[in-house]
Amino acid sequence: MKRVIIDTDPGDDDAAAILWCLASDNIQVEALTITHGNVEVDKCAQNALVLLEIAGRQDIPVYKGVDKPLLRPAWHAKWIHGEDGFGDVDLPVPTSKLAGNRAAEEIVRRVQEAPGEISLLALAPLTNVALAIGMEPRLSEWVKEIILMGGAVRTGGNVTPVATFNIAVDPEAAHMVYHSGIPIVQVGLDVCNHVEETDHHLAEVEKTHSPVTDFLIKILQFRRDRAARLMDELGSQFQIPGMANPDVPAHITGQGVRLNDLPTAGYLVAPELFRGEKVFVEIETKGEFTAGVTVADFRSQYEKPPNATVLLKVDGPKLVERWVQDIINYQ
Repeated sequence: MKRVIIDTDPGDDDAAAILWCLASDNIQVEALTITHGNVEVDKCAQNALVLLEIAGRQDIPVYKGVDKPLLRPAWHAKWIHGEDGFGDVDLPVPTSKLAGNRAAEEIVRRVQEAPGEISLLALAPLTNVALAIGMEPRLSEWVKEIILMGGAVRTGGNVTPVATFNIAVDPEAAHMVYHSGIPIVQVGLDVCNHVEETDHHLAEVEKTHSPVTDFLIKILQFRRDRAARLMDELGSQFQIPGMANPDVPAHITGQGVRLNDLPTAGYLVAPELFRGEKVFVEIETKGEFTAGVTVADFRSQYEKPPNATVLLKVDGPKLVERWVQDIINYQ
């Protein structure tokens, strides 16, 4: 059984990834720690409570963390997630409450009590994780690994031409994490761009009509509508006949959506579907146009030892089929 703390900013794609972890019979979710990101941290925390109530998992504690990056102004992604992060569908107010500790403190406490046993699944900007590292340098001895959503090394970014949202929002935090000595698995756009939840997949989820699948389809509608509108505007400019075009924004295609947090959870569920390379990765923090870039030194030109496994290939269709089956079978 894989023990995991999920650091997250729910987010419809976070919800799909968290529910996959809950549905998997080889993952034990210890806690959710909440940070700023897709929307404000208070909204993210409420979304986490709603999600766990719908999933019947109020036993999992939720710890609220920071509301902004270490050094920079807050930056959100409401254009694809909606004002509330869950597609503005007026979900009920949760009846459960947040746990008492702050997120970074709780990360430290839990991994200290179980050294080498707990992985961090980081689906958000890395501020909470960086603060935990700053509080307790021995975290590098206690955390099994950090599996994080972010980065792009052989493709473009999704919020700037070269950087991805979770890293660009708080590059200073990402720099701390990558230099912490904790084993890192980078699940970036190099693989996320090849994992698509098509209309067919979502129809399979929708026809199940469980509380979980009804919830997912409901909160994903905002993203699907947004994707359809943007494809009308951008598709004719970018479409290459016969293939998915990597120049189309990462969550927008003509046949479905891309939920970038799903492959990150997917690596925890089914790592055999991925291939990657151990490499030294540096995070750019000073560039006017390049802040948040993940610079992967594949030729060892910096002469530094690898600090991350960068995933480069994935069996996308098989991964999505696994997600669909696990979600529709979730009880």
